[in-house]
Amino acid sequence: MKYVLTIFCLIYLLPLHGGVNPRFRPLFAKEEVIREDLHRILKQAVFSSDLITFNVQDSKTENRASITCSKYPLKISIAVTAKPTEWGATFYYALHKMGFLFPHPRISVFPKMEDLQQNCEKSFIWSPRLPYRGFHFHTQHPNEWAFGFLEGKEEIAKDTIRWLARNFQNVFEVNILRAQLDDIAKYLRGPFKLAKDLGIYSGISTGYTFQQQKAYKLIEFMPSLNDNWSVERLKINLKELVEKISPTFITFELGSTELTASNYKRVLSWIKCSNDLLEKYKIQQFHKIHVTTNQTDPMYGNFNYLPKYADKSVGIFPHTVMFYGLLDEVAPMYGQKNFSEMKKFMLEELEVRPTWYFPETSYFVNMDIDLPIFLTNYLLTRSNDLDFIISKGVNGHITFTSGHENGYWLFDWTLALLTSSEYSKNYMIGLKLLEEDLDVWEKVIKFQDETFKRKQLIQGLISENFIDGVVLAKKHRVHKKNTLKDLLGDSSKLQEEIEKFSDALLKLPDISKVKNSELKSMLQITWLRVKHAHSLRMALLNYTSPEKDYWLNQAEEISFLAGRTMKQVVLNERYQETSVYKREKNITGHDYGYGWPAATLFFWKREEEMIKNRRFDALFMNIYDPFAFIF
Repeated sequence: MKYVLTIFCLIYLLPLHGGVNPRFRPLFAKEEVIREDLHRILKQAVFSSDLITFNVQDSKTENRASITCSKYPLKISIAVTAKPTEWGATFYYALHKMGFLFPHPRISVFPKMEDLQQNCEKSFIWSPRLPYRGFHFHTQHPNEWAFGFLEGKEEIAKDTIRWLARNFQNVFEVNILRAQLDDIAKYLRGPFKLAKDLGIYSGISTGYTFQQQKAYKLIEFMPSLNDNWSVERLKINLKELVEKISPTFITFELGSTELTASNYKRVLSWIKCSNDLLEKYKIQQFHKIHVTTNQTDPMYGNFNYLPKYADKSVGIFPHTVMFYGLLDEVAPMYGQKNFSEMKKFMLEELEVRPTWYFPETSYFVNMDIDLPIFLTNYLLTRSNDLDFIISKGVNGHITFTSGHENGYWLFDWTLALLTSSEYSKNYMIGLKLLEEDLDVWEKVIKFQDETFKRKQLIQGLISENFIDGVVLAKKHRVHKKNTLKDLLGDSSKLQEEIEKFSDALLKLPDISKVKNSELKSMLQITWLRVKHAHSLRMALLNYTSPEKDYWLNQAEEISFLAGRTMKQVVLNERYQETSVYKREKNITGHDYGYGWPAATLFFWKREEEMIKNRRFDALFMNIYDPFAFIF
């Protein structure tokens, strides 16, 4: 009988997740650092610094926070009994349950004193759905994090790391870009130390020969053409990188760009070389697995899946893009019908190597945050995917995000909350905590899911980018769509899109009761974009008649209204020390912040001018520098 009990106990104590864990040293949050953050929070909330105190004890079985109070004056004590790696998240979960909310690194919601008293003598259990949960801050895009982590605006980086901790996350990574390694290390030192002290694993993303968007690369062009020379350069450069930055993990890009492969056998030798070196430093290696196509080899197959031939300790980040997910039957991105192949690859590798799912909550290619439109399907899709990967035993989730302005903080915050077992499947939990009318939002989300995604109105809402305008890339567009030029040359496709937009205009949900002014503005702009895209297609339908000018005027009036609404969003900018909403050079491969096209409605106006000027080529009003982008 005692052997049965022993086996039962061993099974009970095993982690509930599957998959293979990365080679991470356990991280334990420092009490003094969290006390300092608590004092910061209480000061911001205009509470006395000694209102809330806490103590910590280790536990092997559960993560519990018990609240006791003494009154007159009110004093609150939180007793945290938790696993050493989860005590920080357990403490912040208790604050969350008491009404301290952190939707954005620079937006906080605080409880009233009388609300705090309602939590006296209560106990809360923190039950994470995943052992590894966090965000990839895509600093190749001109966002607040590029300034914060790579240009010395350290408070932005530290605010972001505190936001992670306060929302129970324990992993993050940033892309490093081409710059002096000493400068990169200097800017990352403070934020990475804070992350470690808060129990958060810090990673960097780089490439072997990745040229795209000023990415930092470890092998120069000439050595990359030779087997032995490339390996020697990789050893030297990676060793220097590791010793100066000391990340917990490194994620590698396999190709020279997202769309172009390097020599297959040579890349496998690079994977082995980097993994051997990183193993000595106890640093985990991951590789991004992109959804791009047209990169195949008779022997190895899809270039993106090359890590399956590597050592089992090599980890992977299977990636999906935009507001589509693993379960969507239609996800027409990069020439693919859907992500079924990525899902298959992820599940095959799950029991072999460390495997974290790597989806998106913003895209920044004329599709959402910079267009701008507000795509609520990010809430629904990310929740569904999270349920799916957890059911399959995936033990890590790291979300690609391009920025938090223009209302996009809602998607990242909600996804962070969804990593709590309490909020499983509750994709409107962020809206609920903000005391929004959930009936209003449910109608908005269902409308967008049915119309934008399932009926693919999104193809007409997004704006064509440089790649879409290149004839050779027509079968490999970032997102399948009919460009304005395509529609002008095919009356049946044009009529079909007009009918879709006409139907959608009759069904736009009422958003008058949305409470948050920023979210309401973004929904208003999104509904105006539906009207704007419809007017542009009516102008194409009447291209050779005087009515064309009438519909173009309609489009201009709509974009004027959207621009006026967008000005109110810009007034709420949280990162005025950056050029997020300006057209200025920065460390990335773009000479503007992601908010600038949104603030000026650049892509809306470009489409108007295309029709006016009969110019439908990729270079017309193009703001992408293909040479700077690639080289």
